[in-house]
Amino acid sequence: MEIKGKLRRKKVRIPDPDLQLACLIAYRLGWRMQSEILMLERRHVDMERSTLSLDPGSTKNDDGAHGVSIGFTSHYALMRERFGNRVTPGCAGENVLVETAGRITLDALAGGVAFVAGDGREVARLDVQQVAHPCRPFSGWALGGTVETDVLKETLQFLDEGTRGFYCTGIGSGVISVGDRAVLLEPLSSA
Repeated sequence: MEIKGKLRRKKVRIPDPDLQLACLIAYRLGWRMQSEILMLERRHVDMERSTLSLDPGSTKNDDGAHGVSIGFTSHYALMRERFGNRVTPGCAGENVLVETAGRITLDALAGGVAFVAGDGREVARLDVQQVAHPCRPFSGWALGGTVETDVLKETLQFLDEGTRGFYCTGIGSGVISVGDRAVLLEPLSSA
């Protein structure tokens, strides 16, 4: 794929640490500056754990229609190969990111996903509902800015079919922690 035109990089010194953080979030996660990043408060940012925590009802999923989103590191490898280093694991905004080798499809997730702690206990279970279809803003950001319609269409197609992740609903309640193992479950037979 060839993208017409060249992007120019220019280093600019930003003296304000809060603005530096806002710019870093915008660049790394592809968030919208005005409507998403500048709405954050310091309490939302945990620099030690490199995490952002959002208040319930403050996301685009405030109706709960998309539940929990899950993505896979192998899909990020595909995106990085295509779009470059700006695409970092988690930048598509998943709630859960699972380390994998190989492509994971909706069919492979048909039975759901269980999360197992180091001691073998199941700590959470997700029912995978649908593919998280890509959006224009994320696709444009991944490409580095405004692009021609045919390139955008090709990018949206590439990011579909689960490359951008999947939407799930939780079965019961539980807490997933870093280091828990994800297990693909077999679908229940209808016989």
